[in-house]
Amino acid sequence: MDHSKPATSTRSWCPPLRAALFACLALAGLAAQATVEPDSQTTLLYAEGIEARWQAMPGPQAAGSARNRLSFHAFGREFDLELAPNNDLGPAPAPATLYRGRIEGLAGSWVRLAIQGGALSGLIYDGAEFFGVEPVAQLATVLGPNVAQPADGSMIYRLSDLLVEPGVLAHLDAVPMDPAADAPGTAAHAMRALAAGIGGMAPATVPTYRIHIAPLADQLFAGRFGSNAVTEMLVRLNIADGIFSSQLGVTLVADAPVVPGPAGLDAVDAGELLEQLGSYRRTSSTTAGITHLFTNRSFAGGIAGMAWNGGMCTAKFGASLSTSAGITQVLSGLVAAHEIGHNFGAPHDGEEFCAATPDGYLMAPTITSTSTSFSPCSLAVMGALIEESLSLYPAASCLSLVANFDVALVLPENTATTPGAVLVLPLRVQNQGNQPVSTLGLQIDLPAALEPMAITTLGGLGSCSPVATQISCSLPALGSGAAWDVELEVRVGGTGQHAISASLSAAADEVPQNNQGQFIVSAAGSNAGAQGGNGGDGGGGGGGGMLDLLSLLLLLAAAPVRQWHRNGSWAV
Repeated sequence: MDHSKPATSTRSWCPPLRAALFACLALAGLAAQATVEPDSQTTLLYAEGIEARWQAMPGPQAAGSARNRLSFHAFGREFDLELAPNNDLGPAPAPATLYRGRIEGLAGSWVRLAIQGGALSGLIYDGAEFFGVEPVAQLATVLGPNVAQPADGSMIYRLSDLLVEPGVLAHLDAVPMDPAADAPGTAAHAMRALAAGIGGMAPATVPTYRIHIAPLADQLFAGRFGSNAVTEMLVRLNIADGIFSSQLGVTLVADAPVVPGPAGLDAVDAGELLEQLGSYRRTSSTTAGITHLFTNRSFAGGIAGMAWNGGMCTAKFGASLSTSAGITQVLSGLVAAHEIGHNFGAPHDGEEFCAATPDGYLMAPTITSTSTSFSPCSLAVMGALIEESLSLYPAASCLSLVANFDVALVLPENTATTPGAVLVLPLRVQNQGNQPVSTLGLQIDLPAALEPMAITTLGGLGSCSPVATQISCSLPALGSGAAWDVELEVRVGGTGQHAISASLSAAADEVPQNNQGQFIVSAAGSNAGAQGGNGGDGGGGGGGGMLDLLSLLLLLAAAPVRQWHRNGSWAV
């Protein structure tokens, strides 16, 4: 189902570029300075302040599950949002948290929000209309003169009320990264043309694929946003993830953001900057499918984004960039989504394979604030490139199929300590598949030198049975994207390398390779002054990270913590 109404608009073209191998997005008429704030080219006709009410939802509070409810009143209706941390983008720097979810009771709805310092930002889709949410400070320069403005917090608005003057958001022709490889008569050209002729994909009900994105920021972006730079990058990727996962069925998985990026990404010309970015990507040994640069540079000619067309998963051309100069958070998130769409091979609507597609969609040559959906043709062409990439790079980690049943075990890092220390070691059982998983069993084997003291599950559900140095746990079922966090407390009895093995079982699991592992506790020196330590960062990829105060309060309010103590009993 298409979520936007095609509309006509005025085209504004970028200046000719010497190496016409990329697509670009332009903002016509912006000032030349690098830190331009939104101006009169964008006007928000109406918005309302948000008074958010948070509460923990009843039931077991598995980490990453949709157990938090955010409610507020706006536009004469109640918004009840079911939210869970978006673990695929990794933990945002504290105290910020990224969320994904839906509007309670509305089929086809989706939500991507971030909270930082009490302010919300992101995108909400209710199945018929898109709503932007941004801090008051971000909207102050675009609010219409008659719009009441609260002193702080966030405001919600219909994207249809955000007026962008014709020609402000415009694009150059999308040209393949390698014209010869995609010329008429080649297999790739025939495949994409056939896909475009057949028509679009149905809206995704659950993500089918995942692609890794390597986000980085240049000095200008880092200079503008300071300590909030990583969060600002992830807010934009969170918006793009909502669009890609709900429409194309592709989840965006963020690798660790790099802020600021390496020296050498400093070209004033957008085309030269993309070349620099491609060279950096080729030498960085990244396994991500796309490297995306966030900048705050105002380019000559008003260019606001650029990407190699169809370049995902390639060593150099899997690169794109977008600027935040002169536009709001939500608009810059749409710019990033557009450029990543080019990396997925989507041409501009009205051109090439999609010549018959009208304006009004996300990949149109000129877009507006309501250009939030891919056209059927864009979906078809991107789907064809996904299939092509999977066949060319079947072992590549940059793009992969999401299994229906895939539960993974995330172990802590190896730990160094002293004899006599008491350690709390975090483990995570993560459902990475599309379907719920049940009959979960966790088994932990301890060496004789490590004495089990207690085991804890956040959420308080589950049962564990110790037998000598082996602990067997039965955990409740997990929904897609949810996880159980388990903490094992042990006392270190002697020096040496002590290996802890753990394994996981489930009623159904299509990827058993990530169900077991081992980590080492190294003990050296004397036990004088040993105070106990932490078992590490909780590993990568499982969505673990520091909890912000709000998330911690919600977890504590949800249910008591149950512990198994060394006498074999549970304490609540």
